Amino acid sequence: MSLEFWRARAYSVNNKGENMRRIVLCLLLISGFSVSLVQADYQDGLKAFKAGDFEQAFKEFLAEAEKGNADAQNDVGVMYSLGRGVVLDRAKAVQWFRKAAEQGHDSAQNNLGKSYFKGQGVSRDYDMAKQWYEKAVEQGNAQAQYNLGLMYYDGVGVAQDFSKAMVLFRKAADQGITKPE
Repeated sequence: MSLEFWRARAYSVNNKGENMRRIVLCLLLISGFSVSLVQADYQDGLKAFKAGDFEQAFKEFLAEAEKGNADAQNDVGVMYSLGRGVVLDRAKAVQWFRKAAEQGHDSAQNNLGKSYFKGQGVSRDYDMAKQWYEKAVEQGNAQAQYNLGLMYYDGVGVAQDFSKAMVLFRKAADQGITKPE
């Protein structure tokens, strides 16, 4: 074997740590790059929505929702529930709210609770509405606090309890929510 072969071999053995660091750095950069691309696609959807281009926003959100992005899943549900950028379909809205809600997305949990409360896209079910509102309330979602407070105030689906209602209304008001969405 030539001297060059052994020099190259010695160099590669001595630099294994450096080579490993380079590999790890490359992997980190690639994974960070893909995360930033996902975030960029979602941000493009938000920009399109704010600009009133609902069809483009829906396309951006749907692409991210299908990859498991809970924010995008909730937004797809909102767009289906309002008929923005897509034909109004409350049953599909509920499907997307549920996907996000099951990942712990508090706004989706509130939206799913509201769907059950109103019977939109699902059969009206006050017990399920209460369960989903409670999950969102546990995370501090102000709209869910208000919505659950209304259930207690009116005695709809729960025993009427003005004390519980007032506590929930105060929590919601402390976050700026003083009326239903």
